Amino acid sequence: MKIKTILVPTDFSDAAGNALHLAAALARRSDADLLLLHVIELPIGSPVAPNHRESSDAHLPHKLAETKEKLRLLSEIYPDLHIRKHVVLDDEGRALADFVTEEVADLIVLGTKEDGRLEKTKGSGTIEKIIRMAQVPVFTVKSPMNATSLANIVFASNFKEVPGRVVENLKAIQELFGSVVHFVKIVPPRVEVSTQRETLDVILDFATRHEFDHYTFNIYIGESKEVAIRKFAESVKADLIAMSISGRDGIAHFLFGNLTEKMANTSNQSMLTLCE
Repeated sequence: MKIKTILVPTDFSDAAGNALHLAAALARRSDADLLLLHVIELPIGSPVAPNHRESSDAHLPHKLAETKEKLRLLSEIYPDLHIRKHVVLDDEGRALADFVTEEVADLIVLGTKEDGRLEKTKGSGTIEKIIRMAQVPVFTVKSPMNATSLANIVFASNFKEVPGRVVENLKAIQELFGSVVHFVKIVPPRVEVSTQRETLDVILDFATRHEFDHYTFNIYIGESKEVAIRKFAESVKADLIAMSISGRDGIAHFLFGNLTEKMANTSNQSMLTLCE
């Protein structure tokens, strides 16, 4: 995985600033460009042309000029980076998710509030839609993060059907941060000791087969996978939780995608979502 362009949606909030700060650190490490994106929300029902550049909103020219100036000032905070700026118009919260599928980016960094919602968006579904539609890893940043101190990454999985692309992206992020990866599979209570050992063997085989360095392999017992992943992450003082999401539809997405989307949307910990 070569990171050449990092997409950072911004609404100029503190949460978006946290994301931009992390993205800037990543850009320096990987010699990547930053693409700042701002979405101007239009009144519901306001006609918008297909190219998202025309609207009947009389205040639009002022909004555009104001937004471009804010983006210019924001980019001046990072004079050492090459930063591109883009503005799209949106009437129903669709443009952000649509844009990430059209723009060529290698990583998306989203700033969210602690409850997982994007600032000033219409509902929590926006994050889930971005994660589901994006073809690249998505960082959801919940609080200020220092890229030089991301020492511990938790990767939760069943370790049986992990696509090569997910492995490649996880290893690339680990190398950028110089982190330890804590592999973990959540198992239900009352699992026999022999089964626990077999599960640990599966995880160890996964790590060695893919030539990971600096890792631990673990099982964690819990009824709820969502709760158990959070508790395990807390126990190893994780700075980031990484999970994969299926690009498939139907029952496969229901089984493999919903937990990842829910974690990214509701967890108070920063998440890295890796698409297949």
